[in-house]
Amino acid sequence: MNRFKVTAIVSLLILVAVLIPGSHLPDVQVIGFDKVVHIFLFALWATAVRFDVKTSFNVTATALAGILFSVFTEIIQVFTEGRTVDGYDLVADFIGLAVGVVVGKGGLQLLGLLRGE
Repeated sequence: MNRFKVTAIVSLLILVAVLIPGSHLPDVQVIGFDKVVHIFLFALWATAVRFDVKTSFNVTATALAGILFSVFTEIIQVFTEGRTVDGYDLVADFIGLAVGVVVGKGGLQLLGLLRGE
């Protein structure tokens, strides 16, 4: 578990975010803002995976795990007051995963958090 510490923290953050009851969510009047949040969170998730696994990073395994996690987060929202499954959220999650996979390595290297790849 120690190997995936950052991924576990980001995953927990995502779970907390998707389980907030709808009535407790801020009323943001910016069209598409929630999709930007989904993209950001799943890009962060993919970047966390890259950080945790370093040189053994596998794009296919990360994408598959991320897709499964994204679908799981949508399904569990059915049990949360004021939340529903939203296919557009899944699309935003998948875009975020792609962004994290593509940009995550460069971002981590830029911050000096990833070396030797």
